[in-house]
Amino acid sequence: MALNLSHINSRNRKAGYSSEEAAAAQLRAMGFRMVEPIQTGWRVIRDRHGRIINAFPLEKVSGDIRAVAPGGKSVLVEVKERNRNLRWSDFEPHQRQALDDHAALGGVSLVVWLHQGKFYVLRWPIPGFGPRKSIIPEKGQELSL
Repeated sequence: MALNLSHINSRNRKAGYSSEEAAAAQLRAMGFRMVEPIQTGWRVIRDRHGRIINAFPLEKVSGDIRAVAPGGKSVLVEVKERNRNLRWSDFEPHQRQALDDHAALGGVSLVVWLHQGKFYVLRWPIPGFGPRKSIIPEKGQELSL
């Protein structure tokens, strides 16, 4: 079931929250515990005046959020904010691999798709989703936890 959290989204934008923070709040509301973002180290490049001119991650991480599901299973979450269909190509190969590996090891792998104020929480692997495929919002709602 997709929950309409447009009021939270509006508040998130005003407070400067990211889609990952909004997804974490949604997961907590669904009963997930120990919901924590996976930190990415960044290298920042500044100009001679100290202004940031570029930044890039130092390493690839397994996902956006780690959590514990009701019942105690490990949860790995990849968050995507797209106001269009969710595409297979929206996922980097290392992201798909991490979700696959986590699920194969017995964990719960999830994709949280934020689409026009609604969260779709999808269990990975997503049925029918693969190369050159996309998920429309109606399918996201149908498959959402």
